[in-house]
Amino acid sequence: MRFFIYLRCLSGLLVCVAFLFSPFAGQAQILYAQPTDSSLVTTRFTKTQVQEDLEFLLHTLQQAHPNLYHSVSREQLTRYKDSVAAALPAHLNSFQAIFALSAVVAQLNEGHLGFVTHQEQWKHFYREAQVFPFTIAEVMHDALIIQKDLSQPQHLAPFDTIWAINGIPVRHLIQKYKNLNGGLDCWRTRHVKNNLHFLLFADSIRSPFRVRASHRGRFTHFTVEGNPYPKPSPSGSTVSSPAYYTYQVLPDSVAYLNFRRMWGYHSRFISFLDSAFTDMHVRGVQKLVIDLRYNGGGDPRLGQILLSYLTRKPYRFHAFTKFKLSKPSKEFQYDLVNSTIPKPVRVLLKSLPNGLVKTTRYKAKSHRTRQPFYTGQFCFLIGQGTFSAANNLAGSIKEYGLGTLIGEATCEPLNDYGEMMSFMLPHTRLVASTPSEYFTHPTGDRHNRDGVQPDVVVKPTQRDRAQGRDAVLEFAQRWFP
Repeated sequence: MRFFIYLRCLSGLLVCVAFLFSPFAGQAQILYAQPTDSSLVTTRFTKTQVQEDLEFLLHTLQQAHPNLYHSVSREQLTRYKDSVAAALPAHLNSFQAIFALSAVVAQLNEGHLGFVTHQEQWKHFYREAQVFPFTIAEVMHDALIIQKDLSQPQHLAPFDTIWAINGIPVRHLIQKYKNLNGGLDCWRTRHVKNNLHFLLFADSIRSPFRVRASHRGRFTHFTVEGNPYPKPSPSGSTVSSPAYYTYQVLPDSVAYLNFRRMWGYHSRFISFLDSAFTDMHVRGVQKLVIDLRYNGGGDPRLGQILLSYLTRKPYRFHAFTKFKLSKPSKEFQYDLVNSTIPKPVRVLLKSLPNGLVKTTRYKAKSHRTRQPFYTGQFCFLIGQGTFSAANNLAGSIKEYGLGTLIGEATCEPLNDYGEMMSFMLPHTRLVASTPSEYFTHPTGDRHNRDGVQPDVVVKPTQRDRAQGRDAVLEFAQRWFP
């Protein structure tokens, strides 16, 4: 039966191909993968090897990307790549290669691409690093605002400011690390905050740390030792990962659905929502807060499933998409991810010409609803961590009036690239990624480069953070009449 479904797809083959690129299925797969081990971290690569990896990286992007030069011209990218390649030292380690390769990728100005790294570097960091002993509340353009001092003895209070580390002004470090990522400025800043401890380690800024800071308004200098990275628990992780989605009823009969990730089987998500909305119906709950602030995306169909309990209004996530068929995308999808596709069909799909781009246009339409259908009031929380498919969900909610958005603007434009494929570079074995599809704003406005704006802006203050308050959620609970 499945074979005939695939054959039937061949009449509209590229539509089917785009559908088969499941955003959930391929996340753990790496194209051109080779064995890796801890020796990669200490290996010294020649300048020529890293230059060849850089050429391989750009060649793969040129093959697979639907529109590689949307933010930078071919000539500009080539000049920048050549300048980076020429400035490489005669030999460099894998951490130095991160900075060279990632800086070139960042010129493409896409939030999804991230920086180029591999798991052995992270393992080495977890195992060997004496970590910078401060957690970060906020990254400013020239300073780090401290959330907590983990050193012994403590030198700084919450929300004190660090200006320099090991003699290097923080403003220089922030700009250097922001230049390893593309996308909107707030997304690049968020990457610095989330990865600061690893980036310092990769940048050879190691313990003991010489710190210049402001403590309660007065400048101070001190030296502090780093802390070992927390050891894994017996289960193999340092902390348990939060569930993709959770449900609870808060005081004043406000239901709270925390939708953290668009991952997992559709049937499980439907079962979860059936249970949650049934509970609301039984309790007579008429106020619902849906939290998308920490949802980094995944399978957009989970967003459609959620909306099927909430609205009968027509909507679309995108005005149109452009999917590119290429040699890397064929190898990634049909050799790695969807190996269950019958071999004759895979052979036929591979025979299609590389470089073929399929544009699919969508109309705003009503989708079938699910029971128990929710008839009460609801709102959505969004913020800087609302990304990818979750950002598209928020954008559709905004543009089609499907609900009220509360919180902060997101850090990704609705015109963006996705359906990512990871691939390994031949010498350094760093892992990069490339998109295969372009997604447009639901209104069709291809020039809009803003994140999704909330209907009601609520930004937590430093006092809120110091007190451990979730100001956005508290506001949402009071927002209902």
